[in-house]
Amino acid sequence: MSASHDDFEFLFDSEKVSRFLDRLKASGKRRVGNSEIWSAFAETYRDIPQGPDGRRCLMRLLRELEASEVLRLPVGHGTRWDRNSTIPTPTSIDLKIDEKRTSTVWRDYPWHPRLQWVLNRSQLSEQQFVFLKKIQQGLVDGWFETLAPLKYRSLQLTGDEKKLVSLCKTRLFGEGRLTLSMLGCDPDILPMVIERVSDAADFLIFENAAPYMLARKVLRASSNPAVGRIAYGSGHQVGKSIEYIALLEAPVRNVFYVGDLDMRGIYIAAKLQSHCAANDLARVHPATVLHEQMLASANRLGAPRGWPDQSRRTSAAGDWVFQFLEPAIRDEIKTIVDSGHRIPEETLTESDLIGCFSSW
Repeated sequence: MSASHDDFEFLFDSEKVSRFLDRLKASGKRRVGNSEIWSAFAETYRDIPQGPDGRRCLMRLLRELEASEVLRLPVGHGTRWDRNSTIPTPTSIDLKIDEKRTSTVWRDYPWHPRLQWVLNRSQLSEQQFVFLKKIQQGLVDGWFETLAPLKYRSLQLTGDEKKLVSLCKTRLFGEGRLTLSMLGCDPDILPMVIERVSDAADFLIFENAAPYMLARKVLRASSNPAVGRIAYGSGHQVGKSIEYIALLEAPVRNVFYVGDLDMRGIYIAAKLQSHCAANDLARVHPATVLHEQMLASANRLGAPRGWPDQSRRTSAAGDWVFQFLEPAIRDEIKTIVDSGHRIPEETLTESDLIGCFSSW
């Protein structure tokens, strides 16, 4: 199940949302426990299967209701979470029982034609009401006719240069609602560290800095580099910097990506591939020859099943991420990761890279 706005739209039917909240409030308690949360969710959304998809849908609904200031989730690093799945869910939530929050004064506000969709919402917090009124002012006064950086627009509309990014993740944004284009935001592209080593067409991104620097050394010493450009993706940051490739003089259509063989690294690669495909950006492929060498290097170091993974698995990951990998090695890598082990990029040595690039 994709995490796009449209995929979760069915969760926000006004009658279902009201029914879910009524079930949560039925106990009369401000703090609602795990069993009550799941019971209310299962009775309201009977067609959603149990397992990762159910947990993902519950979290999308709870986060939207938190953004609407209807309830409060526990702090992310706290103990009130069930982490027995790749998608943690709260063991309790706090309802916001405050009559001021239930005001529907926003329904009587004279909304701009491009904001008439607001009237169809079942919930609107005071903070969201203030934000939307500011957008109304911008539409009337023509603020959005000239492009502006995202953080400037965020300051203009919210008084916080980072707030607009978090608001983009709520249901205020989406098809038929708000978009960054409507708000006149220049694309917020993060620069990417890129080294041009030859005229070859292939573009290779490394997740981590040390392997990138080693590959740079190897390729610059080669008389006929197999790769034209290499880049340092910096983990999750690559999702923000990938659009920088489109700014290069020579267009890039094929990108190869290599990262740590653990859930986090494969998740980053799979999300990058999905994001690029959905936005008509450069096509992202696994750097399979390097993945194969990482497996061989781990075996050479006496750890054919990798090393224990001490990090917490990312909450959004699932078995779907392994589709990024080449089928020939997919099951082997999945077995390693599922066993709680990992193989880092740093298994690659200079001689390993020389061999990989000679057979690229």
